[in-house]
This record gives sequence, C-alpha cells and structure tokens, in this order.
Amino acid sequence: MQTLNGDALGYDARVDASTFEAMAANVAEQYQQVDQVLCDAGLTDTTTERSVAHVVKDGPRGPFVRFATAKVAPFAMDTVSRAMWKTAEKKAVHIVNAQEEGAEASSESDARVFYLKTIYTLQDDAVAARGISVLLRGVCRRYVEADRVVLVWEGRGDWPENYIRDHPSSVPIRERGYCVIRTVQSERVKGRRDAAPLSLSQTCVCMTPGLSADIGLDSPECLQVLSDSVIPSYRKILEAREQTLENALLDEMIQSRVRGPTKR
Repeated sequence: MQTLNGDALGYDARVDASTFEAMAANVAEQYQQVDQVLCDAGLTDTTTERSVAHVVKDGPRGPFVRFATAKVAPFAMDTVSRAMWKTAEKKAVHIVNAQEEGAEASSESDARVFYLKTIYTLQDDAVAARGISVLLRGVCRRYVEADRVVLVWEGRGDWPENYIRDHPSSVPIRERGYCVIRTVQSERVKGRRDAAPLSLSQTCVCMTPGLSADIGLDSPECLQVLSDSVIPSYRKILEAREQTLENALLDEMIQSRVRGPTKR
C-alpha cells in the first residue's frame, strides 16, 4: 500500500471546529510531556543521527507505533525552526490565537496555533484502481525557549463513510508529534568562532493506526500488517515531510543571508 500526495481542503467551522479545538487542548498538554516522550524514545542522551520505528505495547493510551528520528543539519537552530514553522503556516487552513482559548503564550510567535486539513489517498498496490481517501486534520503549535525550540502537533485521520460501512469496527488514525530543535557543537570545530552552525532535530511521532478495534496491536496478525504495510506506508508520509522541510531550509538559508539575523 502506498500513500499519494495530500490535497489541501478548506476549513468549515460547522464540521471542523469541535475536532480542532479538542486537538488544540491536547497539544497544549503534549508540550508538558515532550521531555519524557523523547527520553522514552531514547533520544535524550544522543546527538547522533538515527531513525527507528517499533510497536510500543504498554503506552499510557494503549499500544502504538513510535517513529523516533534524530537529524543533524548544517544550519542554525533559528533557521531550522523558522523553516519548519513557515512550512506549517503555508499548509494551515485556519490560524487561531492560543490566548483567545485561555492558554498563556510565552512569546508572540507561540500564540498562533495552526489548523491543517488535507485528503490523503491510500492506494493499494495489488489493485491499482482502489484508493481510500483519508481525511487528515491536525493542529500544530510552537514554543520558543531560551536554548531550544519545541514543536508539538496532533493529527487525526478519518476513514470515508463508504469504507466505514464495509469495515464498521475501524477506528481513526491518530498521530501525536514532538520535535525539539537545539544547537549542537561539532568536536572538530570546537572553539572556532568561524565554525559553521549545527543544529539537532529530535522528533518522535506516536501513531495509532486505524485498524479494526477488534484487533490488538500486539496480536501476531496485527504485527505482521504493521511490519508489511502500515509502517512502510507511514514512513513515506514522514519522508515526504522531511523533503518538504529540506526544500524550505534551502529557501530559508538564501533568505537569511540576504536579510541578516532575525528572530526565531
């Protein structure tokens, strides 16, 4: 099964507001959990690149698939943060002020919460004509701290009505994302004032696949499906995001050299 590119949709408050507001509240809570989540994923004590995925059977909300990545980039932390945030902003279908929701923001940039809404098509390789259009809605927020930038998001994928009719026990796809960006210093250039900046992005994506509610994620049948189809398909979504970010980083690098240092 492969994932086709997503098409952006418009925001409809009548059908979307309650879902987005619930996710926005969850995102505020996720910010408090980020350090523990990265620690559980084995990302806290490493500055080397890594990319792993496996099933966590004893999660606080039940079993889930965890994707943990760490990437070092030859860009300043501010540049990476700005590129990520601009990428999310371009895809936002609605922007709200967190302070209007009763949440306290530590800076002007933190106050904005982005709502994202797209359609992704899951295409079955065995039957080319068969495609399942999944409605993905997500909320993203950024927190700028003294020595790092934290991005957290939550997403939900809802199956189409015709699919639910044929698979009544199906549950929504759920994703919780945590990303910490901070500056690292290469040992080879330590002490040099003209050293190129390096930043480390540590990301943990916790995904609950929308399989049947009657099948446990730790069952042999489900583990096989996860290994053969779900994890590879979801990796493609995450890799597409990384490619979009890399393109944004190149654009941001060019613009930052033109305008000079700016705020995060």
